[in-house]
Amino acid sequence: MPSPHLPSEVIETVSTAGSALGPAAIGAAVSQAFKRGLTYSERLIQMTVGICVSYFVGGALNAIFQPSPFVAQAISFVFAMVAYEATPGFISNAAQALAGLPWAIRDRVLDKAADVAAGGVKAAANDNELDPSSSRSEIR
Repeated sequence: MPSPHLPSEVIETVSTAGSALGPAAIGAAVSQAFKRGLTYSERLIQMTVGICVSYFVGGALNAIFQPSPFVAQAISFVFAMVAYEATPGFISNAAQALAGLPWAIRDRVLDKAADVAAGGVKAAANDNELDPSSSRSEIR
């Protein structure tokens, strides 16, 4: 049996989400107004990033500094615009870093395996063995 309060709860939830995400969405939308030539998927990704960053920055700002609601929304608005602008560069740099990651891991593992097989490198058991100035013979 459905709850008689369900419609009012749905309306309250949508209203709360709208008021929380509104400034971030407006900030990202303003940034999109000045960008030409973006595909709809690029716009959607950048809008989502702007909203998420603004929401979490606003929450952290309120938890740490407790500014007035107007100041908190203004700062969230600015962070939404900055995050929107930074998204394409972040995506391209992250893609380049992740593309080279398997080879970097392979090289690191194979180099260490070759050194250990040749008997050249011994893994340090603790931090004292990493510091050449400290010697266990001096402690005894």
